Amino acid sequence: MWQVVFTEPNGKRRRRHFSKKEAAEKYHKAILTQAKIAGTSGLVMDAEARAEYFAAKRALEGVPLMTAVRHYLKHRPIGAAATPLPEALDQFISEKKRLGRAERTVTALRNTLEQFLAETEARRCCDFTREAVTKYLDSLDVEPGTIKNHRRRLSAFGSWMVRRQIIPDNPVRHIEPPTVDLRPPRVLTPAQASLVMAKAADYVDGTFATTFALALFAGLRRGEIERLSWDAVHLDGEPVIRVSLGKLRGRRSVRVVPICDALLSWLKWGRARGHPLVKMSSNSAKIRKVVTWQTDITRHSWISYRLAFVKDEAQVAREAGNSPDMIYRHYFQLVSEKEAAKYFAIFAP
Repeated sequence: MWQVVFTEPNGKRRRRHFSKKEAAEKYHKAILTQAKIAGTSGLVMDAEARAEYFAAKRALEGVPLMTAVRHYLKHRPIGAAATPLPEALDQFISEKKRLGRAERTVTALRNTLEQFLAETEARRCCDFTREAVTKYLDSLDVEPGTIKNHRRRLSAFGSWMVRRQIIPDNPVRHIEPPTVDLRPPRVLTPAQASLVMAKAADYVDGTFATTFALALFAGLRRGEIERLSWDAVHLDGEPVIRVSLGKLRGRRSVRVVPICDALLSWLKWGRARGHPLVKMSSNSAKIRKVVTWQTDITRHSWISYRLAFVKDEAQVAREAGNSPDMIYRHYFQLVSEKEAAKYFAIFAP
């Protein structure tokens, strides 16, 4: 009887018995060869484990295996970082709703984030990386301004995850935003604005007329119009509209917008017919089709003509809920005083 004895790296002794000397010597030689190639730890590795080890060494291309292991242990997704992204997204949106963010803002955030999930392979919070976000933004076939908006929403989500200690850093901070060409905003001419209001007065018995008048002659944002009620509209004395919960926050979120004579005539015209102050519906698209429409064109028009009329960017900024610098840079000398006079002379029939 022949015996081969060796000690494993964990200190455990192993024994193998052979009836013939040749078999024992062959096994002993195989152990020595294996130890020479893979080290003594290789004595307890099966064929699959050894193959995996050498494959890892080749893939690392010279990087020590323990260096790679330490890097993985430092950055591996544990705890909150392993949270499924859809779950984190729902928590983020729920918090925005609870904090009273505008419905349009919440919807835009959700749409961007859900599109990001659909277009990328990101499934966990740790997958929300610079590479994933960059790949998503590069895939968007839209204007630079729209890409900038997507980047801003993704950054808001990333900052939220950092505050919740889900991820250590917001990767979107390291992505350069696109350059947006600040072209002058497009406005409706007095003739086009008159055409819009004539169509509004004629369509469905003028149900939408006061809604379009508020946009054209008070410059209110869509969200502000949606929340407006007669309680905020004061027609007696000095006619004004008290706008709250606008785009700005804090004390500046409440502002007073003057009601010009044209708007006053449309508000009285609509109220005399028993029409609602505000009616939001996709049916109003037929009114917009009488001219070439563009997002925020009514607000851009009112700010432009109002600035030409009063010649005071600080005053228009207060009334519009913008900064004076924004008003001056985008709307100064965009239209003439003569055109402004025609614009504010579009009265109800």
